[in-house]
Amino acid sequence: MGACIRFHHPVRGIDPFGFVRHPSLTVTVAEPRVLARQSPTIADGSRAVREVGDGVDDGT
Repeated sequence: MGACIRFHHPVRGIDPFGFVRHPSLTVTVAEPRVLARQSPTIADGSRAVREVGDGVDDGT
């Protein structure tokens, strides 16, 4: 299982010039539900971190 972390502002990734920005990051953690429960909410009322079943962000 994994967790998708959405950033308030997209962040730089591996691109050394900072042209490519990423709105989220999917990570594999031992207890994704715990991470998702402890994450802050964002402006639209959703969670900043949500659990994703197979580690692949399904876009929801």
